[in-house]
Amino acid sequence: EKLKASPPSVEADYYRVEANRLKVFERDSWICQYCGDKVNEGNSTLDHYVPVCSGGANTYENLKTACLLCNSIKSGKSYEEAAPLLLKSIQKRRVKESSS
Repeated sequence: EKLKASPPSVEADYYRVEANRLKVFERDSWICQYCGDKVNEGNSTLDHYVPVCSGGANTYENLKTACLLCNSIKSGKSYEEAAPLLLKSIQKRRVKESSS
């Protein structure tokens, strides 16, 4: 008997599909998952926790809400690689905010 090939499963794209992107932002309450700042449509983006260059996918679980600054700092690095740089940036921003 012939084996029927099952059609490949199509995983939802939470990066390119606008309605799905909004689900990620809402899940994260529109808060950058790295610095904790509130973001909006003008200063937010989605970050691949496991970078695409390391095999990260556009899945709900792999995407995190990020502010543009944190996302640019993390840029293709794993969280572990980016954490010291993110912390330094957050500390500088907090000092600047407290002195204003």
